[in-house]
Amino acid sequence: MPIQVNEENGGKMLTIHVNGKLEKKDYEYLVHKFRQLVREYGYLRILFDMTDFQGWKFSAMWEDMRCGINHFIYIERSGMVGGKKWHQGMPIF
Repeated sequence: MPIQVNEENGGKMLTIHVNGKLEKKDYEYLVHKFRQLVREYGYLRILFDMTDFQGWKFSAMWEDMRCGINHFIYIERSGMVGGKKWHQGMPIF
């Protein structure tokens, strides 16, 4: 699976490893896991490891935007690690 979610600090911190090109089903998994942890812990801290990230398929990009809009308020802090091509665009996104 291109998305791997690791819980740390008792589930209040997520490290999300993203590999390859993401599809809609990958976001469905991520949203399910995120909602589960929000119900359990409230606000979350997230670190995105995008070192091997290669982009989205169109349906996945739409899910990513929906996920961000619907769940942004539950993210206490976030950070990203990845290749140079993602450094400029991803913080804006």
